[in-house]
Amino acid sequence: MTDDIITLRNYLRVGAQNALCRWQLCEMTGWTDRHLRKVIEAARCEEDGEEYCIMNFGKGYYLSNDPAEAEVLRKIEMARIASIVGRTYGLSEMIRKAGRS
Repeated sequence: MTDDIITLRNYLRVGAQNALCRWQLCEMTGWTDRHLRKVIEAARCEEDGEEYCIMNFGKGYYLSNDPAEAEVLRKIEMARIASIVGRTYGLSEMIRKAGRS
């Protein structure tokens, strides 16, 4: 996966004005959409103090080193986490009531 992450980062450019949508990245890399999404996820997981992080605000992917953009993306991701946890509440209750802890 590391080679794919390097490939992805080589295609991405700095700044929202240079954002590339997934279909463009798939065309450029020859990857399927599913593989591209996995590479993006892996790359974001490895962004431990990277100078540039991968951003996406619905208009494509790009690199940014703007802390304000990073903060906005972090808030969006945290809201997704909260939403997923909320959706699992009913499932947890069903399992608990069935005595399956």
